[in-house]
Amino acid sequence: MTIRIAVCDDETEDLRQEAELIESVLPDNIEWKIDTFSDSDDMLASDKIYQMVFLDVEMAGINGIETAGRIHKKSPRCFIYFITYHENYMDDALNKHAFRFWTKPLSKTRLIYGIQSALKEMRANRTVVTTSEKNRIEIPLRDIIYVYHSNRLTNIVTARKEIKTYDTFQNIAKQLDRDCFVQTHGSYYVNLNYVTEYNKTDIVCRCNDKEYTVYISKRKYAEFDKKFKKWSSELR
Repeated sequence: MTIRIAVCDDETEDLRQEAELIESVLPDNIEWKIDTFSDSDDMLASDKIYQMVFLDVEMAGINGIETAGRIHKKSPRCFIYFITYHENYMDDALNKHAFRFWTKPLSKTRLIYGIQSALKEMRANRTVVTTSEKNRIEIPLRDIIYVYHSNRLTNIVTARKEIKTYDTFQNIAKQLDRDCFVQTHGSYYVNLNYVTEYNKTDIVCRCNDKEYTVYISKRKYAEFDKKFKKWSSELR
């Protein structure tokens, strides 16, 4: 998954400093693309969908408050950060779907926390989009225990039921969050959130008093063991 960020400020030096600071704190385990704009009209004219937008409030042309309203209509899930010299705009900004409102100069500590908070929300709300019985469906990632491919079908085992789709295993795999989904075999991905124990041949998952056994190949064991231990330590 690539996360796109837009930074918009009509003060050239502020724009440069903000973009550099944002880039310096982005996590290395995610692919990022940052676009900078000195004019809000140019940003709004872009056909790209941004997951995070950093906006100055007072700009020539369309100001940051109005720009935020238009961004929200185009992309309701976008996280909007206001960066300004003017605190008196806070109420207006909060009424225009502000995720954070910061005064200049931008604090590195607040920036790191603000980006991490957005990432947590994005992960919590991510879904797998596919078709089942000719209907388009969205499955929250947090509900998926594991995914496997068998007899030309991709099977998505969730906390409530098993969903079968003719969508390719590769297409479903592309939509999984690789921070918590690990491939255990050429035809299996498992959600680490449900793993309770494992050995060199099987992984045990539990959910709602049900137990699921997921196959793990010998060549995938070392990688899985490393990722599970790292993931477990980060939860502490």
